[in-house]
Amino acid sequence: MKIQDGVFKPLLADLKKAAETGGQITGAEVEKVLKKGLKGIRKEFAGADSEKGLAGYRNALAKTFRAADRNWQISKTGYAAAKEILGAKLDGKTGTLAALEKELRSSIKSDSSTPYSVSKARASRSVGT
Repeated sequence: MKIQDGVFKPLLADLKKAAETGGQITGAEVEKVLKKGLKGIRKEFAGADSEKGLAGYRNALAKTFRAADRNWQISKTGYAAAKEILGAKLDGKTGTLAALEKELRSSIKSDSSTPYSVSKARASRSVGT
């Protein structure tokens, strides 16, 4: 999934389409689109050796919802679904998105060992030889 102008344009298009069908975006529609975003972020960082850009993806998903909020009407259930995924402030720093970010960061850190990382004990033994 690619970030364009700080948002995920395909997800924003999905939210626009949802707004056009019923006049407002429902909870099920918000949940479907945001979960699609979560899945895209998970896919983007699966097997990654660096967490660089992860915060940008988090922010882009939150901004995508906020852009939809500015442009179209969202139902009460839509806000509830968004708050569950993006957190109370709709910024992605709490909620399901934050849990995913934490999980990905942890996974990336535990998987990233380089051939250049040598324990201090091994390094001190090899200096004297």
